[in-house]
Amino acid sequence: MSFAWIVWISVLYAYYLRRKRIKKAKEEQQNAILQDSTWSEEMLKTVVENTFMEYQKARSNKNLEPVKNLFLEEYYLQAKIRMDQDLVWKINILEDIKINSMILFEVKDLHGKEWDVFCMEIKASMIDYFIDDQTWKVILKIVNNRYLSEEKTKTFITNFVEYWSFIRINGNWLLFDISQWLSVFGVIESLPDKYKKNYVDKEKNNNSNISKTNLPDNMKLW
Repeated sequence: MSFAWIVWISVLYAYYLRRKRIKKAKEEQQNAILQDSTWSEEMLKTVVENTFMEYQKARSNKNLEPVKNLFLEEYYLQAKIRMDQDLVWKINILEDIKINSMILFEVKDLHGKEWDVFCMEIKASMIDYFIDDQTWKVILKIVNNRYLSEEKTKTFITNFVEYWSFIRINGNWLLFDISQWLSVFGVIESLPDKYKKNYVDKEKNNNSNISKTNLPDNMKLW
């Protein structure tokens, strides 16, 4: 089998897995909303859009403090460290920010209003470039191994896909991960260990209550 065929089959398989995951997420969301109206897809999209836009604004201002309440504490600390590293001597200019589509990609409902999790696939675009904060000169973009002119750098539109994951704590949806792709093991794998443990423990309790039997200790939930 040629390399081209291998690539083509891999692309088709990835497309199949994506469609399958989106279908499952929709089914889980529709089941969840029967018990809890806050699982409305439009409400989830509003949460994601508000967080997305506020985060871009905060990053452009080089200050995440105003959006701290939108993040899980552990992820806020990670995001702040990454931003401080990325923006040493630089300012990130973000303009013409648009969310072109949002698709619910994963849903984990624990039949309550705590520890629920969802992930949204975001397709977005923006003008994204850097300025040296010492010289105030534009740092030229490199596209296809070539430097763009200053004018093109300041007008070049970047399109991207990201996966934004949220967990519900104290009734609030908090961002806990932004990924370029989502692990085949699912969104729970992105949670900090202590939250992952609490999540799995609660899932076990829920399943035990539903089935009226105890789950075997060695049963794998994911």
